[in-house]
Amino acid sequence: MSKWSRPASSLIRHMFYYPLGGRGRAFLSIPLMFLLNASSHYGVSEALVGDKSELGWNIVFGALGLVAAIEVYCDSIFERIDTGDGTRLTNKWWARIRFVLATASLRFAAYTLLHKCLNSSLHSLLGLQ
Repeated sequence: MSKWSRPASSLIRHMFYYPLGGRGRAFLSIPLMFLLNASSHYGVSEALVGDKSELGWNIVFGALGLVAAIEVYCDSIFERIDTGDGTRLTNKWWARIRFVLATASLRFAAYTLLHKCLNSSLHSLLGLQ
């Protein structure tokens, strides 16, 4: 992680995530925070491939934000806190669903990032073409 990334994400959280309700209003605060982060990445693809790829970045961060919001919302329903030591207890079936959801969303985001944001392919990235 670069030196500016952690302070920038902290600034975004304090300016948008918490004022919009944070965890209590996950379906508003998390996707908006992710889409704001997407707009900060337009320059990355412009510098790398000469195209801002706004739609691609919005799809990547929008999908990740939506899945993160779903996860936070469902965690509030399916997880419980052990009153003895304060640890979170997760149902095994929810942990499996969460793993599949996270894996699928990350694969989708990686595919979209590679093809829509960086205008590339796995073959060209690996030098197979």
